[in-house]
Amino acid sequence: MSLRLVKHFFAITGGQMLNLFGQILLAPLFLRHWSLAVYGTWIVLSTMSSTLGNLDLGMNSAVGNRLLASHTRDDQEDYRRCQHSATVFYLILAFGASLLLGLGLWLLPVNSWFGVKRSAVPDAPWILWLLALQVLWMMPVGLLGNFYTTVGDPARSKWINNWRSAGVLLMTVIGLEAGCGMRTLALLQLVPMIPVVVCVLWDIRRRYPQLLPGVSHSDKTVMRQLLRPSLMFAVIAVSFSLMQQGSVTVTSALFGVVAAAVFTTARTLTSMAIQTVRIIGTTAWPDMTILYAQGDIVRLRLLNRLVVTSSATLCVAIAAALWFQGLSVLSVWMPKVHVNLWFLRLLLIYIVLQAPWIANTNVTAAINRHHNQAWSYLASGVASLGSMLMLAPVLGLNAIPLSLIIGELLACYHFVVKDTCTVLGETYAPYAARLWLGLAAIFSCALGAGWLAQHVVWGPPLLQWAEVGAATLAASCLAARFVWISPGERNLLRQKLAQVRLRLRGPRVQPAA
Repeated sequence: MSLRLVKHFFAITGGQMLNLFGQILLAPLFLRHWSLAVYGTWIVLSTMSSTLGNLDLGMNSAVGNRLLASHTRDDQEDYRRCQHSATVFYLILAFGASLLLGLGLWLLPVNSWFGVKRSAVPDAPWILWLLALQVLWMMPVGLLGNFYTTVGDPARSKWINNWRSAGVLLMTVIGLEAGCGMRTLALLQLVPMIPVVVCVLWDIRRRYPQLLPGVSHSDKTVMRQLLRPSLMFAVIAVSFSLMQQGSVTVTSALFGVVAAAVFTTARTLTSMAIQTVRIIGTTAWPDMTILYAQGDIVRLRLLNRLVVTSSATLCVAIAAALWFQGLSVLSVWMPKVHVNLWFLRLLLIYIVLQAPWIANTNVTAAINRHHNQAWSYLASGVASLGSMLMLAPVLGLNAIPLSLIIGELLACYHFVVKDTCTVLGETYAPYAARLWLGLAAIFSCALGAGWLAQHVVWGPPLLQWAEVGAATLAASCLAARFVWISPGERNLLRQKLAQVRLRLRGPRVQPAA
């Protein structure tokens, strides 16, 4: 299990680095070949098409959990029925949505709805349709690409998705350098799906012929069984969109577009900390599903504690470094955006308080028992937006991060953690006390180390960031070792790390006698 986690972690990290590289590379490349107006139109159409991803209804996550559990139990009949049922669902969805969307774009004045002038971009409906095809057909392709996760090799699934993303990036660069317009570029971005489908089907036929995808064993009963957990994943996705897009909309409506730009810039910077929680949680997700299917609750409980501890510790270290160096980072990265220091620090407090409960969502999501989590997400979003409207006249822009904290305090800090304890058989009161008091102690230690480092750093800004970050990371890890990790857990963790090192080195070749 340990080596699989390491490989999955590097696959996810590789995907994140590829995404970051694409964002840095493509923006100036677009503007070198296209005018600002044309590029703005492309962004609008891409954003419009991306909303179609909510049609997934969370089915991929629910199906992936069940397929992995079925394979762990060696229940090939349930695996086949679930896989074929999901394939039928996605093919009907992709075909039907593609057809209906094409008719709608042909018949309705879509351009005027979104401020895209037909005289400036006469083929905007066709471009939007081609971009939408990427989103719609990535649903069945994504189900196929995630096959390896269901047979215990999640890193391969992630690398397949990474290679497809790299293919889209490559086709975009080629199209721009060749002088292609928007319609041709949207068509080129569809191309990388084809080799993904061909290669995965060929590999499954060669290695797992008994698990080859099909439609002949689809079952309406299985589909109904999958709908409830999938819809709860959809509620989480919609709630996340409400928090991300709704908070920006409210900020813009209350304080203007400049304040919205300040908020989104500061949130982008602080979100680097919470990404560590999501990466580590996603890495451990398949193994959590496997352990639950095997009925090994003891190891599942230990894995969850290690995920929560490690991800929250890294999140605290990054947040503490940004507490002192955040404005310096923003002055180099976005010099035209001026962020108030305490607005940034309130966002960092929000991220730190978010880390423990976000890390505790992985278990219930991995075993399709996330309905309570979904409603907590939704209630948090509604409460946060309501608090923004009430507090903004009094507190100004600082009401935005404070309202986000209030929403999660009311709906997530207690309920999500307690739900995870119920699943794992943990006693809630001592677990929660250790979690939250430990978080306060570790964040205090990290802030103390950051404050000391802040007064002795030297060199250019990049070196100063690294120096403060090293100090907060060392303090966070040292504090977490004594506050969050028990002696038994430390011994087990050392054993696991030793096993991973041995397996990474490979078998030793004995000299001949």
